[in-house]
Amino acid sequence: MRGAGFEGLWLRLDGCCRFPRELVPYLRRFAEEFLPRGEINLPTEVSGDLLEQPLNLRWLQVPGAGAVDACVRAVCDLTASPTVAWADITLLVSTHEEGLRCIQALKAPPRNIKVNHVFASDHASQKKLKMAFWMGDARVKAATVHSFKGWEARAMVIHISRAASAEELGAAYVALSRLRRSEGGSFLTVVCSAPELESYGRTWPEFNKC
Repeated sequence: MRGAGFEGLWLRLDGCCRFPRELVPYLRRFAEEFLPRGEINLPTEVSGDLLEQPLNLRWLQVPGAGAVDACVRAVCDLTASPTVAWADITLLVSTHEEGLRCIQALKAPPRNIKVNHVFASDHASQKKLKMAFWMGDARVKAATVHSFKGWEARAMVIHISRAASAEELGAAYVALSRLRRSEGGSFLTVVCSAPELESYGRTWPEFNKC
């Protein structure tokens, strides 16, 4: 903007009113511990809404072989809250292969859970499903972390399968930051198969290892 007549530094907005205030310390800790310095502007806490309900955080450390079952159980567990409907729930995974396995388990009897998802084995089908994906659908939502950028939800299950590279850690942070604050409360369950994140997960209010 040189020569445009502006003086001083750019105005910087540090606070975020999108995700729950109580989530901020966990996002900051993740970024400070696992992401390269300077790669992201760390969020800061903002004044809470008087109508905002408490945040519910769960971390489930599971082996890769048990991840699909853990994700399905976590999705079903969210409906135990009287304020959470199937339409509120979003499942995020790393790959289409993981997603297809989860979708098959959710749809299978006796659960018979209907899901609006983006998972397919070929690119053309993936694109078609993504065009039909929207948060106003009455079904459970399911997508890859990459596909869900720009979206948000108040009740989420996230599967972190790998966290060895900077790209994988960055994707995990993006997934965690998709949670939206809500008058009915916000719910986030992480199903983690990456041993690198176990020590971080133990800092969450509820931690279980299978």
